[in-house]
Parts: sequence; C-alpha cells; structure tokens
Amino acid sequence: MSLLRSALTPLARNSRSFVSSPASRSATDQVPSGYKQLQHKADKFNIADGKPVFVKGGTLDSILYKLTMGACVGAVIWDLVLYYELAQR
Repeated sequence: MSLLRSALTPLARNSRSFVSSPASRSATDQVPSGYKQLQHKADKFNIADGKPVFVKGGTLDSILYKLTMGACVGAVIWDLVLYYELAQR
C-alpha cells in the first residue's frame, strides 16, 4: 500500500500541471495560423444563402446529397413493392 501511495502522491501533487495550460501561453495575443484557416472555412459555411450546410461544400456535396436522396427514395419504393408482393401470397 505504501508503494502505491508513494507512486501516486507526486502525481496528485502535480496533477494541475497536467490538465491546465501555463499562464504564459494564455497571456499571448497571437492567434495560431490554423485558427485563421478555420475561421475562413467557417465564414464560407455561415453565409445566409438558403442552402443547407451539407450542400455548401460545392458541387461534390450536391451530387452526394442527390445520390443519397435517390437511394433513399429507391429503397422506399423497393420496400413498398416487396410488401405488395408479400400481401398477394
């Protein structure tokens, strides 16, 4: 028990340093370059143009959306045909 306690005591004493950032990092006013790129992409998706967010990515997103909707409609029709055929038996 004392071996376990002796191993965990330094971790418990220094646990705050594992989960928090140092004060010097939070005091800087510099913005990372990745954050600026993320803001640029977010501005593209936040435009109020009436499109849903999953179609704002461009032509590929629009094509994938239409293929997905077509597959869903096809699956519903296929199910209805199956139910009709099973009801005839």
